[in-house]
Amino acid sequence: MAAALQIHAGASTPVHLIDREQVWMPLSGEFEVVMADRTERVMAGQAVILPANAVRRVAAVGGPAQALVAMAAGGRARIPGGEESVPLPWAE
Repeated sequence: MAAALQIHAGASTPVHLIDREQVWMPLSGEFEVVMADRTERVMAGQAVILPANAVRRVAAVGGPAQALVAMAAGGRARIPGGEESVPLPWAE
């Protein structure tokens, strides 16, 4: 499954994890990806792989940013330490 996702300027995802590996390929703008003890910046023309169950936060840097995000169908997200997971509607 793949979807084009946009994060507005100055916004970010909550700290969360997904039970599937994801590949983020920025189409425009720049993203800051915080995962474990690492922070990476990725922009159009680059890609970043987020392993399954890795705690992460993704933020738009310097303006809105759009990415194509690919992962296996049926992915679910949850907050670290939480037991309840929710489906990702775009990944069903």
